[in-house]
Amino acid sequence: MAGTYKTPGYVQNSNQLKAGDIIVFHEAPHYVSNIISFFSRFTSAKHGHHDSTHTSIYMDETNGKPNIAHIIGGKGLVIEPLENYCDSTRAFMSFRPKNELMANDIVRVVDKVKHETFTYSETQAARSIFSGVDDGDKIRKTGVIAKNTFCSRFVADVIGYAARSLRKRNIGVSDDTPQLMPIHVSPKTLESYLYNSPHYDLHVYPGSDDPYREMRRVIRNELDAMLARGNGNAVAREKYNTCATRFNEIYDRFNTEEKSNLNQFEKAHYLFSEMMPLLQVRSGLFAATSAKNILSAARNMRLFGRDVKQVAPPVIASEAKQSRKSI
Repeated sequence: MAGTYKTPGYVQNSNQLKAGDIIVFHEAPHYVSNIISFFSRFTSAKHGHHDSTHTSIYMDETNGKPNIAHIIGGKGLVIEPLENYCDSTRAFMSFRPKNELMANDIVRVVDKVKHETFTYSETQAARSIFSGVDDGDKIRKTGVIAKNTFCSRFVADVIGYAARSLRKRNIGVSDDTPQLMPIHVSPKTLESYLYNSPHYDLHVYPGSDDPYREMRRVIRNELDAMLARGNGNAVAREKYNTCATRFNEIYDRFNTEEKSNLNQFEKAHYLFSEMMPLLQVRSGLFAATSAKNILSAARNMRLFGRDVKQVAPPVIASEAKQSRKSI
């Protein structure tokens, strides 16, 4: 797998999803989700995350309501409105096939099998939690959709079936992702393969109507806490001054009219990327509490440490370059 960085796009609401999108949900406050999240911490999957605990396929809209297809415990295969499964505060990542024919075939395959009987297998799901990307079980029968299954295996099987179908029809699709995925593929492992595959784009729904405002609120609270903790500590005080100055600079820049070309998620991403290196500076013996808390809040929006290492959005980066020239 190439492992190249994917710049996350922004899904402001579920109506911006497209048929064939693969949705990977952030964990929910439910005991099954908590179990998956806990045990997934112990498996290795580059760019896969333990708190990705459920997957589905976006189908289409019915009466203006976005529908998803997924395997649910006790129910099997369910096609239902997204809002029936979760509310608007649950964040998710959407992996969109770059090839529109592949996206169409993913939906076609689900339509083909939607009247068949699928059973949620707790045993299969449990095995998937302990199956990392290097478990040696990478041979998939990409023309088979298992009936005794679970959420991420069903999605992986559908992707594999669609890719095989396109190849049999001599349609130029070089998506080798399905053959590389383990049979017992957990949500974390599925996320890893889709992220590292060159055949999918990444879009993020951060679970907030205004992710920039939420990111700003979280960082502001941490700066206030940092100031309170820094009494009598010169290093902590200097760190606070540096962070507060940069925070206010970014706020002022985004508060001007010419920055309106960036959406709220791009602003949140930029603020997070700029502030984290400053917040990670230690002012004591232990790792910075403020950085840990903000990283946790960003993770809930599906922004991760990998996103800190990336360059600023193009508009801001070009302005910074011009600013350096003028000094």
